[in-house]
Amino acid sequence: MPRVTILAIVCSLAGVSAQTPVTPGRPVQFTLPAVQSSTLFHGDYSHRLTVPAQTTRVVIEIDSSRKDVDVDLFVRYGTDVDLESQVVADFRSVGDTAKERIVIDTPKAGEYYIAYGVFTMGVEVPLTLTVTQEGGGGSDGVALLTSDIPDTCLLSGVRDFTLERAARVKQVYAMYKWDTGESRVDYKVLQGSAVLLSASLTRGGTCLTDGSPWCGAEGTVDVTLAAGPYRMQLANPRACAPSVGGPATIALYGQYLPGPTWQVLSETMVGPGGGTVQGEVSIQVPAGALTAGSRVKLSALDSPEPPSPQRISKIFKVEGIGVNQTQSIEVSVPLTGAPNGPVTVLWSAELPAGLTPTRGIKLLPARVENGRKSTGEASDGGSRLGQQHPDGDGRLR
Repeated sequence: MPRVTILAIVCSLAGVSAQTPVTPGRPVQFTLPAVQSSTLFHGDYSHRLTVPAQTTRVVIEIDSSRKDVDVDLFVRYGTDVDLESQVVADFRSVGDTAKERIVIDTPKAGEYYIAYGVFTMGVEVPLTLTVTQEGGGGSDGVALLTSDIPDTCLLSGVRDFTLERAARVKQVYAMYKWDTGESRVDYKVLQGSAVLLSASLTRGGTCLTDGSPWCGAEGTVDVTLAAGPYRMQLANPRACAPSVGGPATIALYGQYLPGPTWQVLSETMVGPGGGTVQGEVSIQVPAGALTAGSRVKLSALDSPEPPSPQRISKIFKVEGIGVNQTQSIEVSVPLTGAPNGPVTVLWSAELPAGLTPTRGIKLLPARVENGRKSTGEASDGGSRLGQQHPDGDGRLR
């Protein structure tokens, strides 16, 4: 359909700061006033997005609960969208509804300004703006989990989600129905029955409409979660959801962590006559412990891992022992911190295909000698080991 020319511009909105900042992963609800001719809303009606360096993709979307309105979306780098003989913008989405989407691949770092062209006269236009970002950093980082706000909010208190990669979560956001005088709601993040995070959200951010009890609930955290399934559970089940008890409107944002990488320390051929393998870790293989020759490979984890106050060594990987092993060998591991009481070695085994169990964690007997921890009973073909105090949770974190 031919586009109607924009005849007017509106750039002033009392009580609102010019170019309201928008945060990736956090939907923004707002309403544009009724107009009598096609109008560009920019200036105080604009939103401003800060894109950090190394961002690989930005997606900017709008939608409306009214399906009978026509709104176009405009984005401009470095300065606000403007109107001369036509709209001055670097990116635009100009369909016949209010559902518009702009994708910017490999964007330049800096400020992006978002404006709106309204082509439906005589009615107020409610809009939802959603921005997602991939790559980059910044204080809040990228969207790890997003939620669309439904046309009608029903009550829920849970959101199940899965992280495909390990991530450092920095911010948590929910759309929540606040009681009079209520300003805080507690929540937990669980994996199975284990509580990994217990914190609170406070009232803040955008409300669905002026005077609505449905307003943002947000909180700052700093927690690292491994890849896997999780559940976020609010103490009061009053988060917005598309159905009663359905997935709550919750957003998480932070930074994805790089996958684990291993630095090879040494590779040594050891036969039935025994031998010593050295490479930070020291492995003493007695004569007769192996029934056949085996290449023993030692590696250390050299990429970031979730911190653990109980771990007092690096995480090492040993390959090439276990399958042809007939007796215990001794492994000596350097400690990176002073032990506070007895210390336990956690040995996490990954056996070749066809052998069971495919993975398991053993607590190995050990002793501390001159700042190194020694353990007997090392076994199983491809294994990882680390040290924790005996009240640890058994996870190599």
